[in-house]
Amino acid sequence: MKATFLPHFLCVAAIAVNLAARPAAAAERVLFDGQPPAPAGITLGGWGSGSATYTGEEQYEGGGVLRIKVRDFYQGARLDFREPIDLTPVLRQANAYLSLTVKLGGSAQAAPAVAPDMGMLAPGMDPGAMPGMAAPQAPVAKVTKLRIVLQGETGSFELYPMHDIEPTDTGWVTVGIPLESLKERIGEGTFRVKRLVLTANAPDTLSVARIQAINDDTEITADATPSQFNEIPVGQPVRFTAEARAGVTPLKLCWDFDASDGVQEEAVGASVEHTFSKPGRYTVTFTAKPADQADKQPRVTTMEIQVVD
Repeated sequence: MKATFLPHFLCVAAIAVNLAARPAAAAERVLFDGQPPAPAGITLGGWGSGSATYTGEEQYEGGGVLRIKVRDFYQGARLDFREPIDLTPVLRQANAYLSLTVKLGGSAQAAPAVAPDMGMLAPGMDPGAMPGMAAPQAPVAKVTKLRIVLQGETGSFELYPMHDIEPTDTGWVTVGIPLESLKERIGEGTFRVKRLVLTANAPDTLSVARIQAINDDTEITADATPSQFNEIPVGQPVRFTAEARAGVTPLKLCWDFDASDGVQEEAVGASVEHTFSKPGRYTVTFTAKPADQADKQPRVTTMEIQVVD
């Protein structure tokens, strides 16, 4: 009995230790994923003078979308959930985000120029001027920020993205909004969302394809390059550009242009310009790191630049 019991005990103990060492599986809570709202227990409604409707005519990865008319940060749409959705499992783990896949409706485009009737003068034109010329219109304000309000059973919480929305070539963009502040607010308690309010900073009709609470453990990937590596004349500006991704985690892109005096934050952004004032070889350091409190390893890239008289 002893000869067989000890190995079995050690095997069970090893399995227990191994399981304890593994991180918890990432949680996910779906608030909307393209399904018709009513069968999913979702009631759509306006917030202020905004509105929300569901359509299957526009598709995203096989599902329908919500058409949400927003006017400002206080007028948009609401989603009421028949059964409150418990976000606590997501909040209990690292790198918690509310992830929204959206497409702007085109308010970013300027209004076309309007030509007055022939024989009439455009505003500001002097008598005798040629009539019928097009009068340029002011550009229409565009949506750059979303505002989300999560109404729970114990209170409400406002959320804003850290960066402006930058649509992709397809128009769709996935925005990650950190939930760390909500996590800190509830402490050891729970948060079950019964209503979500979505608004934006300018008038538009948004398409919304996905709304999820997730844990994003995607590693940071990045690439950086200068407009020129060698034989750069002193005083000539050099353009540095970078691309970086980390799932839905917002990133801060930092540059240092001379590692010999220590790596510091001398410029921030995906595209920056720098002028070297002395000849020599410079080590330029690019760092992509979380802009929030995400537990992710920064990605560091270095490049050698030669500057000549």
